[in-house]
Amino acid sequence: MTASRLFRVLTLPLCALSLALAPAIGCSGDEAGPAGEEVAATNVRVTEADLAKLGQGETFKVDFGARETLYHFHFDRSLDYGRIALVTEDGTETLMSTALADLLASPYSPEIATDKTFVLTAQPENLADLTAEDIVKLRSEGTLVKEATPGGKAIEPQAEEDCVTQIVYHTIIVAGEEVVCETKILVCDGEPACSDVKTFQGHDYLFCNNQEPWQDAAAYCSSFGMRLATINSINEEGFVHAMANMFSTQKWWIGLNDRATEGVYTWENGETSSYSNWYAGEPNNAGGNEDCGQLNRYYPDHGWNDEPCGLHYRFICEGEEN
Repeated sequence: MTASRLFRVLTLPLCALSLALAPAIGCSGDEAGPAGEEVAATNVRVTEADLAKLGQGETFKVDFGARETLYHFHFDRSLDYGRIALVTEDGTETLMSTALADLLASPYSPEIATDKTFVLTAQPENLADLTAEDIVKLRSEGTLVKEATPGGKAIEPQAEEDCVTQIVYHTIIVAGEEVVCETKILVCDGEPACSDVKTFQGHDYLFCNNQEPWQDAAAYCSSFGMRLATINSINEEGFVHAMANMFSTQKWWIGLNDRATEGVYTWENGETSSYSNWYAGEPNNAGGNEDCGQLNRYYPDHGWNDEPCGLHYRFICEGEEN
């Protein structure tokens, strides 16, 4: 079925609205498919005003049987996800508050979107910024992060502008059906915002909240005579995790990398270590370009993950033993 079916609300193709709204709702890009494929996706905007039209006990039904539809959830005002039902192709209804519970509680909740909008679709091919290769990686990993300049140009390996758009994708399973969530976050380089020096077992640490590509983070640490953090024991990892999570439970760069030799991980200071704590299935070099290590991919669980080095994340610096 290709036509959108919604109950108790109007179906509003976003790109039929006034051009003044276009920057906020993404009309310019959502109708173009990956790798040159034309996708005639219908855009549907869901707002607090739509929920206000419901009678007592009624739910707003979002129908994923309408396969070529992008649902934009706009939360500049309150959205009660307990009043939104996600309807899969077989007619099963699942409350959005239940289906997205874990994602909404995660460090990369869709409610951190800069434009106050996140997107759900039953077909990742509907999302203009995803290539066929990206979709394979997303289905394998369950999450994917891409970056682009605000004008939309993809960047590799790092931004040349002051700001990049970080696009975070998650897959969730709703009544046995795959649904993809897209969230866009504007990440801007600014003056470094690092913690006071923290000390553990004779080493000094800085926890830096400004988000940088791995190489830029390493260069910043070097300006202080430090390196990206090296983790040599479970006790040190416990300290690093606890301190980092006081600032943010999102991802943090550490010094681990295999940039010199694929599959051979060393720390940024050249050390190897008998201690490691890769999360199950990691490192996996998904997409063929994951060469740098980070924490908190699987928050709240501990465990390291490999990611493309050009992505912008917070970072941890460590000094030599005092």
